Amino acid sequence: MALALTACSGGTDRKDDRAGISDARAVDAPFSPAQLKQAIPSRLAAPAGWGVTGPFADEGRQAEDKCAGQRLPGCVGLTATVTVDLVKSDSRGDTNVHFALSAFDSLDNARVRMKGELQDHQAKQADSTPLALDVPGAEDTIAYAQSGGSGERFETARFRVGTVVVLLFARGLPPDHDLASFARLQAQRLAVAAENRNPDA
Repeated sequence: MALALTACSGGTDRKDDRAGISDARAVDAPFSPAQLKQAIPSRLAAPAGWGVTGPFADEGRQAEDKCAGQRLPGCVGLTATVTVDLVKSDSRGDTNVHFALSAFDSLDNARVRMKGELQDHQAKQADSTPLALDVPGAEDTIAYAQSGGSGERFETARFRVGTVVVLLFARGLPPDHDLASFARLQAQRLAVAAENRNPDA
């Protein structure tokens, strides 16, 4: 089955009107743990009627050891991780999206992580359906859907914004808050945090 894999590359100091993201590439510099925590969606960024659990963060050796312990691909150069869960308040937890950000000390190490993510997915993509996902500012995008045993729909997006690798895992999303909208939100917040600005300001 074909894989939905896209890459976006930009010139110098060009602005993308769809997302308000500049190609000045501030995102190519390593993120500090504080920047990473600011970048992940907060309660202020959550859509109306959605709650937030987290953030949960690790940094330094603790982040790298957890990565290695979970046998994730490309743990070298990992400097910090942070996760949150957004849950639709009236769904009894059945409508949610999990955000996970992994910051690396260089573009090369972030690219190696994405290469490992792609290889992992290719090895078990037979039970998934590729999704088209346009996320301005993101590179190396992988997106796919899977069905659960009870007929539930699960959607996953993996992409890289500079030195940060992003994972979104969603369940039961409604049409007005689809996977693409959350992916664009995350890419926008990373672009703002990379410039040492608070996305919630």
